[in-house]
Amino acid sequence: MASGGTVKVDDLAVQASMDFLNAINNQLAPGFTKLGTAGGTLSDPTHWAGGDATIFQSQIWPQLQKDMKNMQTDLTTLQSKIDKVLKNIQAAGGN
Repeated sequence: MASGGTVKVDDLAVQASMDFLNAINNQLAPGFTKLGTAGGTLSDPTHWAGGDATIFQSQIWPQLQKDMKNMQTDLTTLQSKIDKVLKNIQAAGGN
């Protein structure tokens, strides 16, 4: 944590951080699961084949899976950082 300056957290900041974390856990996580299931179906040539399907299966879906995994990792890291910052501010008596 940076030294000096104002240290505070009010109820609005705590609620906003909880809303942020709730969105990650309860909206984005299930969304990633749905995207994974749908992408898995679309990447199976027994369900979708030909032109655009082949492009999706060979180029788009593999990259999208990688990007989603990275995004989930980044969101988990961000979630931990937000939680840590709030706890540090509250421990410093900034509430």
